[in-house]
Amino acid sequence: MTSKIHKISVPKFRLSRFLYRKINSFLGIFNLTLVNINSVTNWNHFYELSKFHKFSPKTIFDIGVAYGTPSLYAAYPNAFFYLIDPLEESVPFMKKWSEKIKSKILNIALGSEKGINYLEIDVRQNIGGTTLLKQNGEYWRNNIA
Repeated sequence: MTSKIHKISVPKFRLSRFLYRKINSFLGIFNLTLVNINSVTNWNHFYELSKFHKFSPKTIFDIGVAYGTPSLYAAYPNAFFYLIDPLEESVPFMKKWSEKIKSKILNIALGSEKGINYLEIDVRQNIGGTTLLKQNGEYWRNNIA
């Protein structure tokens, strides 16, 4: 038997993190979770909120495209997208998406200064997990790689 997690909302007032955790710890016994209904808990919820508030961006920058962000493209079908990713491995995916959405592909890295820099990037088999972070330690081997 799988239990369903129920979310309950409360009126607007600020709870300390400590109190919030304690309340959720207690509510967890009943498969309940206290959530802030004014916070964005996932991207689909954000897209719904943006539509509700009639937020419709004309231009969107998808930075770190990897395989693409289909939910973003679907949420704003009339927007123009800048698909930005420095990895050569991402280019075929950006090209695929550019056939479906109005976009410009930029196979570049973004930085705070103009010019050319060389980066050591750990390109993973799953390019969505590619990182500039240094690989070391037991946590890295067990949870990231």
